[in-house]
This record gives sequence, structure tokens and C-alpha cells, in this order.
Amino acid sequence: SGFVPNELFSSAMYVTLCLGLIGLAGLIILKGSTYDNHDNQNDDKILLKCVRYTGAILTLIGSYSFFNTKIINVQRAFDYGYGNIFGQQANSNTPGILSNISMFFIPGIILLLISYKKNPLKRALIMVPVVISIVLSFAAGGRGGALSIIIAIFWLYTVEFSIVTRRKLIPLIIVALLILGATNTLKEYRVAEVKNFQTLANIYKRDGIGQYAVIGALNEFGYNIFSTYYTMKIIPDQQAYAKGYTYLASALAILPSSAYGGHSFSQEAGLPDWLQRTLGLDYGPGYSIAAESYYNFGWNGLYAIFGVGAVLASFLRNTYIGQRKSLRNAFIAILLYTNLFIARDTSLMVFRKYAYTVLLPMVMIAIFYSIYGGRHSKEEKKEAS
Repeated sequence: SGFVPNELFSSAMYVTLCLGLIGLAGLIILKGSTYDNHDNQNDDKILLKCVRYTGAILTLIGSYSFFNTKIINVQRAFDYGYGNIFGQQANSNTPGILSNISMFFIPGIILLLISYKKNPLKRALIMVPVVISIVLSFAAGGRGGALSIIIAIFWLYTVEFSIVTRRKLIPLIIVALLILGATNTLKEYRVAEVKNFQTLANIYKRDGIGQYAVIGALNEFGYNIFSTYYTMKIIPDQQAYAKGYTYLASALAILPSSAYGGHSFSQEAGLPDWLQRTLGLDYGPGYSIAAESYYNFGWNGLYAIFGVGAVLASFLRNTYIGQRKSLRNAFIAILLYTNLFIARDTSLMVFRKYAYTVLLPMVMIAIFYSIYGGRHSKEEKKEAS
């Protein structure tokens, strides 16, 4: 069915206000930033070692589950089609702990990259499994996860490893257009009835080259309005406001379902699935934080969005120098990856993802730092005496 102009305008205005409030909150938070002038080379060396150990442990622990999921998704996509992946994930019997462990992989990679900031060869070797994971994501027809990894690591490279010069700008633009073209091609190819090389080539000629590569990518942002538009049509006429229930579910979802006797909060607060069932769609429409805020509070959800912007800005600002600045940038890259990955989803799994990708690595680094920092202090006291 078509869109009703007045309703489309209301949903577009709501999404625009959400984006504006997130930006406003960021400006307010960042304006009040003060800088930490802490600079101790000995502390930085210890911190670098702790970051490297943490990154190695997280990468090793998370790699099997991470790649196992990627390979299974590729097999399902080729055997049954892209849409089967969503259904299998929703009804997966995979233990929650394995799903959680897979979240360690990318944060571990990012921490390893920053710990080898001065060693280009080792950074290149670390990037090999990352490239493989991106190829597997695209092969399965998934774009969000792959693009999130690309953007997060590209940002880290530009701020820590290589400044983008004019000479590098044109090749980067070409690569970006090729990636956008590939994502548009995959978007259409995954729903094509006949899947072969000729179909792929025809779709790429039509949707992956030239201005449509950019236009098609920009159209993807319209799905944020898509979810908001239909949420505003359904809520509150057909269903009451959730009044913050999905946010509560997000906090409780930090623990796996086994902690609640097998009860999964995704069954009650999985808004992408809810929208798909309500509209009778045969594909996953995704969702957004803007639509979720309306689902919970209506137009008062704008207050919640402002709070989200303030929290994000607090995490994303960097007021450190030396190795601490690099570590902060690494965590900003991790947050960028996590936030982009859930850009078309809800907050249902956000708290759990933040706990496993941000909080846990921070705790591990702090523990290692207390151990090695304590040893270093004892050694200095012995030398002084």
C-alpha cells in the first residue's frame, strides 16, 4: 500500500527531530569538555601491554563463534535464501553464551590494532581475518555488519595510523563507491528469484554503478522512516504505548536467557519481528531507535532520544593524550561499530552488546593494569631503596 502524505510528513519530521536532538545533546556535552594532561611514558608502556593482552584474549575466545556464525549464514543464504537467516536467528537453539562470546572478536581486533600502532606489518596480518569476515558477510547477503566493521576500522586508521591526504582521497572515494555499489547489488540479488552470475552482473550494471550507487545507499536511510511511519500508524490506535518496557528489557538482556529460566525478552520486545508480523512482510524490515522511542512514549519519546544523544556524546569524546588517547580512540571505534550495527534495530540487545564489547574489555584492561602496574611500582621502590 502507498504512503499517506500527512502521515509520512509526521514520521519524517519525528525522525528529523530525533536526529537534531541527538546532535544538540552532543554539542552541549562536547562544549563542556576539559582535557586530561596526564602523560607518563612508563604508565603508557604498561597500558599498551595490558591492551595487547586483552585484545589477544578477546580475539582468540570470540573467533570460533564469530566465524562459525558467518559460515552458517552463508550456507543458509545459498541453500534457502537470505530471508531464511532472519527466521533461523529468531528461532535459533544456539546457546546464548556462544552468541555473546562472538561479540568479543571485533573489539579484540580493534584493541590489537591500536596496540600495534607502530608496527604496520603486524597490523596487516591482524586485518586478514577481518577481511575474510567482511567477504563472508557480503556472501551471506548481509550488509550492516560488514559496513559497520569497514567504517569503524577506517575511522580508526584515519585518526591513528594514516592521515587522509589529497592524494589518497580519490582512491578512497573510488573504493567507497565500489563498496556502495556492492551493497546495492547484494540488496537486490538476495531477493532475486534466479541466482547466478548473469543475474549478479545485470543487477550490478543497473544498481551498482554510477550515481545510483550513492542514491541507493541514501535510500537505505529511508527505512528508518519506514519503521517509524508504520509504528506511528499502529501505535496507539491498535496497540498501547509500551511505556519504556523495551528499555527495561534491554537492561535485563545483559544476562543470557538461562539466567531467567529460559525466558527470552526478545519474544516480548523484538520490535523488528513485531513489525514484520504486524505488516505481514516476508522480509525483515529492521527498526530504529527513533521508531522505538515513539513505540514507548509517543511524541514524548523525543526526551528519551535527547538522553541517548547525551550518553553517546559522553562516550565518544576524547580528552586524553598519549597512549590513553589512542586507547580512547579504540573504544570510540568499538562504539562506532556497535552503534552502526544496531542502527536499524532496537535497544533490546544494546545493553548486552555494550556490556560485552565495551564494559568487559575495560574491566579486563583495568585488572591487567592493576597487576602489572603494581609490579612496576614494587620494582621502582626496590631500585630506589
